[in-house]
Amino acid sequence: MWHTLFGNFNFKLCHLDLISALLSTIGLITAFVISMIAGLKGDKFMFDTWNEKTLVIPDNDRTFHDSVQDFEEILLETCAYSSDPLKYTLYHRRQTWGNVSNEYYLGSISTKGKDFSPWFLLFFILFISSIFPTYRYVSAKITNTFFQYNPQDGPDVWRWVEYALTSPLQIVLISCAFNARENNFLLMLAGLQMALVLFGYTIETALQEIIYLRMGSKESKSTSTTQATINFMVYLTATYILHFIIWSILFEKFSISSTSVSDCEYNASKFEPPPAVIIILVSQFITFTLFGVVITAQAFRVFTKSNSELTEEFVAKQWLLVTWTYSWLSVTAKLFLEYGMLSLLSQLSLT
Repeated sequence: MWHTLFGNFNFKLCHLDLISALLSTIGLITAFVISMIAGLKGDKFMFDTWNEKTLVIPDNDRTFHDSVQDFEEILLETCAYSSDPLKYTLYHRRQTWGNVSNEYYLGSISTKGKDFSPWFLLFFILFISSIFPTYRYVSAKITNTFFQYNPQDGPDVWRWVEYALTSPLQIVLISCAFNARENNFLLMLAGLQMALVLFGYTIETALQEIIYLRMGSKESKSTSTTQATINFMVYLTATYILHFIIWSILFEKFSISSTSVSDCEYNASKFEPPPAVIIILVSQFITFTLFGVVITAQAFRVFTKSNSELTEEFVAKQWLLVTWTYSWLSVTAKLFLEYGMLSLLSQLSLT
């Protein structure tokens, strides 16, 4: 019965890889066609970025202070009908800088950063999402291949390699979709997402370590199940913290973008972002969150089993089910990202 079930799951996983590869390839071709049409029309759409700088201004005669006050009065008048007009302000502070006998005002100013093509990032994401599942599908048909996955060995490292190459760029595209494009901000979020993905693989290896210990396997490197469990909980907690940081920042930036200062003038109607932006943000949040839910559910299932129930067949079945679920989540995330980005970019480039 086990071999039949294993074969069915392996069959589904193999064909799911093929579906994933085909969908990513179709998305890649679609993105290429739209970009070519935009290019022929002379629309070379780019995502512009910027660098945040600190502006230091000597203000012994209070000229800058008076100017700022004028701007703040205009801002308050413009947003007088807002529910919270005082939240709109010009940020600056007075500080002695260098020579203590002089008084300076410090404020923030943005300078132009490096522009990049969102098409290029989308092409790369879809290309990687085509190559990896294609090879997995082919390797499933051929024995003794380098990337061939055997669920009896535990976690599938190459899936995490694929996600480490693509998910940080997905986070960048999500941010840029609603104009959160400060260079260091984008690099920070991309780095956090890559660390989160690597933690995902670390969590799986830690869980496999617990399984080996409870099964009495000599392959385990830890000295006790307790220590291995503590390691697992530390890694799992760290991933949830990183996930919370990333998405709380993204939703906060989206909220700021959705309550633009220009739309509070004379009690104007509330700003509504394009539907494509909502689709991108919500779909990616749900699918990215479910990756953590899957590993947590797997750990719960392992912890609630007795040592005698942790057989090789049960463990292999769990890893196969998890990697099968990851495949579905990855396909779903890429589909929604493709649809959202292509809708947004075609609208911006072709209209």
